[in-house]
Amino acid sequence: MSDNDVRALADGRVYSAAQAEKNGLIDGIKTYDEFMDYVSEKVGGENGIPFVDYYYVHEFSFRDIFNYVKTGSVGESTQLAMLKQLVSMNFSRPSYYCNVMD
Repeated sequence: MSDNDVRALADGRVYSAAQAEKNGLIDGIKTYDEFMDYVSEKVGGENGIPFVDYYYVHEFSFRDIFNYVKTGSVGESTQLAMLKQLVSMNFSRPSYYCNVMD
């Protein structure tokens, strides 16, 4: 790609995958599974290579639970999940009480 072509495209826009492919910024569009198969074949040959997926699981803090419930910024199912986590924290006794639903 020429310097002028790069400058024409590099103006701060965010491109969709289809636009990036059309502009020659990427080689193609694949699903996650297609990409994993492609990389495995390219790098590992017939035997492939193992991939490990890591997922971050956000654990709500005591403060998060009350903050989200008070502001109403999460749905009922998330509130329920947070309250279940609060119960699982297994406090021996409440440290304080406040009404967060006002």
